[in-house]
Amino acid sequence: IEFCKTISLKKLDLSYNLIEKIPKEIGNLLNLKILDLNTNKIEEIPTQFGNLTNLKQLNLDDNKIKKIPIEIGNLVNLEGIG
Repeated sequence: IEFCKTISLKKLDLSYNLIEKIPKEIGNLLNLKILDLNTNKIEEIPTQFGNLTNLKQLNLDDNKIKKIPIEIGNLVNLEGIG
């Protein structure tokens, strides 16, 4: 996915897109501060999410997530999660 090559990206809103799978390359978005993935069909969060240490806001509401990887604990700057 091309947006994963945009390393300087700070905000990404992919809500309401019927996304079923998050690509592991999302972990390359090291400057990302806001990520909105609400109202999709996501079942798994890739372990590469742990690389998003600058993330402040994360919205995963209204998905089908069954398991959260332990690497999510690396998101030390997270202020809000939905």
